[in-house]
This record gives sequence, structure tokens and C-alpha cells, in this order.
Amino acid sequence: MSMWKEVNVRKANVEQGLDDLTGNIKKNGLQYPLLVKKDGDQYLIFSGQRRFLACIKAGRTRIPCFVYDDIDIDDARILSLSENLYRLTMETEDKARACQTLLSKYNGDKQKVANALGVSVQTVRHYLGFDALPSEVKRMVGKKNMTAAQATHIFSKFQDEKTAMSVAREFANIPKNKRKQKQIFFLAVSDAHATDSVDDIRKRTEQIKDAVKYRLLLPAKKSQVLEYIAATRLVEKEDIALDFLMERIDMYERGEW
Repeated sequence: MSMWKEVNVRKANVEQGLDDLTGNIKKNGLQYPLLVKKDGDQYLIFSGQRRFLACIKAGRTRIPCFVYDDIDIDDARILSLSENLYRLTMETEDKARACQTLLSKYNGDKQKVANALGVSVQTVRHYLGFDALPSEVKRMVGKKNMTAAQATHIFSKFQDEKTAMSVAREFANIPKNKRKQKQIFFLAVSDAHATDSVDDIRKRTEQIKDAVKYRLLLPAKKSQVLEYIAATRLVEKEDIALDFLMERIDMYERGEW
């Protein structure tokens, strides 16, 4: 078997956590078969490359697969992305790249992309928004200096890309252990006008440094979901909760909710 490289949506951090996955397969076996296409005497893997690599490391000579005899490249991409969207280590940039490919297939129709993947249009917009960000900002997200949602929010807020870039750099430069300082800065960004400058953001930060603190009580199941999302994105659960809350407030202010 070999990888169907043109289709497989996962490009980043393929070997991250591979030893843990290998150990799990040794102990419990392969829980999710690979997706492969039969191509003559070859089998091309279009979803499950990490599982394949882990099986090889685990010494497996027989690997369960779902075999597709006749599947085109676009449908294979959809299956690959659909399966990977909910797995722990897939990077946002990989999802964004795959969404952009599907958007081209469906002539710019985001609803068709959402239907094909089984997600909301909002989710598709989120990944397409990240795909359009400058490489420097994507690196900031990769280093966990901000979340993908925060980066997308910053660049959707300001008319001038240079201003957005300056705001992103200033936000990224706030130390990770200064969480309250980062939250207050992000609140200032969320409350900013499209034509504001970085200096305006700094002034607003001073104005809201005594921001009101709210305590959220969530049902156990909702809390578990929040903790899972935070673990998946490798960020604090408080920051995820703030992202969700600010997005809802922004939607209300735009008359969308």
C-alpha cells in the first residue's frame, strides 16, 4: 500500500503522537479501518496514513481497510476530510486547504461544501477564513500564541490588513502566562471599529482593564465538550469559552442572531 498524496488532506504534524497511537494499536488493535482505493495491483490510502504508519511500527502485517474500487479524486478528498475533521491532531491549516479545494469543486458554493462534509456553513467559513490569513499569522497559531478563531477574528475586524497584522503581532507577543492580559486585549479588539488603529486598541485596553468577570456554570456534558475542544486545540478552556461567547455577542450586534 502507498499514500494517495494528491487526496490525503493531512499534511502537518503527521508523526505527532505516533508512538502513543502505535502503543494503542498494539494493545487494542486498529479500531478504524483505513480508506483505500484499488488501483490495479496497488492500494492507495486516502484516509488513515497515521494509522497505517502506526500499524507498520506495531509490526502488523494485515491491516483492515475499506476498499473503494471506483472513486474519483474529489469524492476521495471529501471522505478524507470528513473523517479527519474530528480527529485530535489534524491542523487547522490542513482543514482550510481541503475546504478551499472543495470550494473550487463546487464553484464557490459554501453550502454544498458544508453538505458534503456534514458540517455547518459557519464551520466552512471559519476554515476558509483561516486559509486566507498571512503565513506569519498561521505560524503564530502553530506556536499557540493565539487560536485560529482569534486570528480569523482579528483579520475580519479591520479594513486595513497592515493594521490587522500589527494587532496580531501585539496580541501574539503577550506572554502565554499573562492570560488575563491576553483576554483583555482580545476584548478590546472585539470592541474595536473597522477603522481603528493599534493605538486605539491600546487605549481601549486601558479602558477595560477592570473588565467585569463572569462565572459560567455549565452542565456536565457541555463542560466535557468544552474540555475536549480545548484539549484538541491545545488551548485553555477559558479561552475557548470566551471565543464562543464573543462570537455570539458579535452575531447579535450584527443582527445575525
